[in-house]
Amino acid sequence: MYEFVRQGWSEVEAAPFVDNWHIGALCEHLQAVTAGQIAKLLINVPPGSGKSLLTCIFWPGWEWALDPTVRWLFASYDQQLSARDSVRCRALIGRPWYQVRCQQKFRLTGDQNQKTYYETNHGGYRLATSVGGHGSGEHPDRIVCDDPHNVRQAESPQERQAVLQWWDLTMSTRGVSRQARRVIIMQRLHQHDLSGHVLAQGDWVHLCLPMRFEHNRMVRTPLDWTDPRREEGALLCPAQFSESAVAQLEKTLGAYGTAGQLQQRPVPREGGMFKEAYFNQRVLAAPYQAKRVRYWDRAATQDGGCYTAGTLLARSAEGNWYVENVVHGQWEPDTRDEQILAAALRDRNRYGPMQTPVIWIEQEPGSSGLEAYRHIARKLTGFSVSADRPTGAKEIRAEPWASQCAAKNVYLVEDGTWDIAGWVAEHCLFPLGTFKDRVDSAAGAFARLANFRPASTLLVFNCDRRRQRGLRIVVGTPAQLAHTVFEQHRLLVTITDPPPLGKVDLPTPGSNLLLDCLLLEFADMDPADHQETWGAPVLPYNRTADQLIMTPALGKKLWSFLLRRRAEDPGVFVLQDDGDRRALSLAYAICDALGLERSKTIYQMSQEGWTASAQCLPPNQHVYETAKRARAMVV
Repeated sequence: MYEFVRQGWSEVEAAPFVDNWHIGALCEHLQAVTAGQIAKLLINVPPGSGKSLLTCIFWPGWEWALDPTVRWLFASYDQQLSARDSVRCRALIGRPWYQVRCQQKFRLTGDQNQKTYYETNHGGYRLATSVGGHGSGEHPDRIVCDDPHNVRQAESPQERQAVLQWWDLTMSTRGVSRQARRVIIMQRLHQHDLSGHVLAQGDWVHLCLPMRFEHNRMVRTPLDWTDPRREEGALLCPAQFSESAVAQLEKTLGAYGTAGQLQQRPVPREGGMFKEAYFNQRVLAAPYQAKRVRYWDRAATQDGGCYTAGTLLARSAEGNWYVENVVHGQWEPDTRDEQILAAALRDRNRYGPMQTPVIWIEQEPGSSGLEAYRHIARKLTGFSVSADRPTGAKEIRAEPWASQCAAKNVYLVEDGTWDIAGWVAEHCLFPLGTFKDRVDSAAGAFARLANFRPASTLLVFNCDRRRQRGLRIVVGTPAQLAHTVFEQHRLLVTITDPPPLGKVDLPTPGSNLLLDCLLLEFADMDPADHQETWGAPVLPYNRTADQLIMTPALGKKLWSFLLRRRAEDPGVFVLQDDGDRRALSLAYAICDALGLERSKTIYQMSQEGWTASAQCLPPNQHVYETAKRARAMVV
């Protein structure tokens, strides 16, 4: 067939023939369908790769030259496209070039010779139809579906479902008595398009040729063929699609369009809200003294529907987050509750009764949700169990968790007890993926571990200075500090990302014991991480590293603010930071520069309220060193 295509190209197409290995691959696999070696073939290739010419024009013409009794049914999302290829195939058959090579084995009959339907004088025929169109009553030998989805309508669940129903209810019964062979050739447009649908069935040979090569995308076909490219990012056909042309296509299509139409995976490889690169930090274990919660997002359908997911998340004193274990499965209610109890027992056996993780159960609204929570709470007698009633869309609830992942504060405990690959894949698909349970569970665990107490609870910070003299430094997030009542005069230092990412409205000092406020704008980054790309813009700030890091000038600003004489002497320095890392590093620098004992000076939020911070290394060494040295400059 490849030789037939190569010689006959100019009989069909005005553009010159651009030979490439992918042409040979398509021809080889279509020829294997003719020979009966492949019964179901799915081909995913980018647009402009010659798929319609090869599959809908050359292939039926070539096979009819061998056997004019074969019956063909072609379908596309648009009847006009099917008719167009049908007419071009008929024109090829009528060319002298073709008649000489097929030795005039057949001719088209005069009474059945239309654009969308024609017959050979040996009983073969070609029917061109559309998805959802004519197909009932026909029993072909070959069923070919070329581009079943309209690009503009593929995002519509109704439109996609209509295509899948047509394929399952109509095409599945066509040609059964004749052992029809089936070919689908298309670009990927959605996770649940026809390609995704038939791949889930598991009995299709899959020829997947992305525009840019990606390792481990294709398994060997029954013909012992696989993608010959070896270099990551190598183009499919550089002679036809140059690097600049592909780059322009990617810019036009955007991340989602590029992932589906060019790379043949309908979500960006690096993910949407969560990127695959966020989860490269792996450890063998989390610190034993870390705070832990196990958060359950429950489902109640066995072997179907949503999954139940229980995330064990730990937070260290340094502010790092550790995903230690995730229980995940589709269980009916009784089995699900037994799994939750078994996980609680394992956690207690591992960490002991004093360090057993707090268990949070997502409670559905209404009386049925309350009763379901009470049932599982009774099962977990002896454990610390709390109900969580989240509000808002899953995407919004996941944003704070995504921020910590993006900041590279999240570590995965790689101990072989849970499915890390599946967990990462679900995060990268979020929110476009079918399942969101593991993401929802992780986001819920993060929310509960970041702030054990409900937002409505007011906490009082009141260190009795008669017992222990000296300054106090409080480190917290805006949410924690907003519900804290201070009984001492205090100074507030707010740390935020550089604008426009960081936008903070500082409170106005008044009669509530707040003496003064200071805003410091710098990113939570270390210059050493960017030394090889110092002059390149850093995403998402779009500024170079020297404009983003903590500088001596900011350190001088901090110390000038803290050491300034005021009518009232501040008893508390409050350092506010979204993630605490920068604030905690500054707190360590202030303590060490003033010769104060960290464990008696720095206070952070814990499950018990505001408690003294444990001794540990600064989360950001650069911030610590820069701030500590800046005091000498001010003095």
